[in-house]
Amino acid sequence: MVAIDQLSDFICRIKNGNTIRETFVEVYSTNMVKEIVRILKEEGFISDYHLFSDGSREKMKVFLKYTSDREKLITNIVRISKSGRRIYSSCEKLPKVKRGMGISIISTSSGIMTDKQARKNRVGGEILCNVW
Repeated sequence: MVAIDQLSDFICRIKNGNTIRETFVEVYSTNMVKEIVRILKEEGFISDYHLFSDGSREKMKVFLKYTSDREKLITNIVRISKSGRRIYSSCEKLPKVKRGMGISIISTSSGIMTDKQARKNRVGGEILCNVW
């Protein structure tokens, strides 16, 4: 069964895997999910990811990251803009997540990036999710 909203499916799988402290989760690979996973790796929220083919569809293994005493690095990941209600923001009004301790992932005309990169590049866009 294929989920209609791939980003919500990705977020749900990350949350569930993180809750039971799995070493990795498997998600369907789309261009948006690939970019979000790349950002999560650059920001240090996950340890690694690998692409592989499962018959007709491309999938991705996302390796979750924990501290030395098995505490979660991703405390929470929340979908902001949903298919029924899109949330857009200009670069001046981009919210800071947990006073700068977390990140917002923004879909802009220049690609998918963090809120810090969007402020630096002076572009706004659709707020996809918040991670802390």
